[in-house]
Amino acid sequence: MKLSVVIPAYRRSTLTTSNVEECMKSSLLPDEIIVVNDGGDKDLRDMLFNLKRNVPIIYAYIEQDIPWG
Repeated sequence: MKLSVVIPAYRRSTLTTSNVEECMKSSLLPDEIIVVNDGGDKDLRDMLFNLKRNVPIIYAYIEQDIPWG
């Protein structure tokens, strides 16, 4: 079984980075952390890259707005 944590992000790079750090401190470590940046600040990618990682981080940046409904 695989445990993935998905964190949505939009214009809160510092908060998102803190959330990722807290996930990596948990007693049950996920197998991966997926951060989905929905058109927000592009500096989030560099902030995540500079973290000391003990869990793989997958970063996705959504450039196009997806109409729902």
